[in-house]
Amino acid sequence: MPATPVFFSIVFEDSLSEAVIERLLKLSPMEISIVRRINGRGSGYIRSRIRSFFSAAVHQEPFLVLMDSDKEDCALHLLDKLVPPGKRNRKCLFRIVIREIESWLLADTRGISQFLGISEAMISRRPETLADPKDHLIQLARRSKKKDIADALVPAPGTSVVVGPEYNQTLVPFVRNIWDINSAAKRSESLRRAVEAIITFGT
Repeated sequence: MPATPVFFSIVFEDSLSEAVIERLLKLSPMEISIVRRINGRGSGYIRSRIRSFFSAAVHQEPFLVLMDSDKEDCALHLLDKLVPPGKRNRKCLFRIVIREIESWLLADTRGISQFLGISEAMISRRPETLADPKDHLIQLARRSKKKDIADALVPAPGTSVVVGPEYNQTLVPFVRNIWDINSAAKRSESLRRAVEAIITFGT
C-alpha cells in the first residue's frame, strides 16, 4: 500500500531557492507533497512574516522556510532575533543559508566546475566564509569556457544590475540535474544542518 504523503508549504526568496527546497525535500524518507508555494521575492518579506509561518504550522501543514542570512555571520543569532525560542515549533523548519544560496551551490566544487567549464581549483573551498558568494559565482562565470552560460550569468558591461539576464533560469537546471547535495554538505555547515533537519523531520 503506497505511503500517505506528508503535505508541506514552502517559503523561499526566488526561483533558485525554490529549486533548492525541492531537491532538499527529495532527501526525506517520507513521501512529501508541496501544497503551497510562497515566493517572498527576497528576504525582507520572509523576515517580516516568519513568526506567522511558525504559528500557521501549528494548525496547518508543516512549513519549510529557506532564507539567506545576507550580512549576518551567525545563523543562530539571526534565528534568535527573528523567532525567540518560545515562538518556535517543530512543524516549521526554518533554515538559514550562510550567506546566500549561491554558497550552497559553490560547495559542490566539482559540479560547478563542470557546469561552468572552469578548473575546480578556482572555486573557494570555504563558500560560507565568502562575503559575497553571488559575486564569486559571477566572477567564475566570467572565466567560463561556455559562452552561453557566461552571457546568461554575467551582467552586461555598463549596466547597474548585479546578475546576468538569465541568472536564475540558468542555475535552476544546475540545481535540479547536476548539484550534488551530499558533496556540497561536506563544505557547507548550514546545508549539512538543513539536510539533517529534512531527513529527521517527524522522527
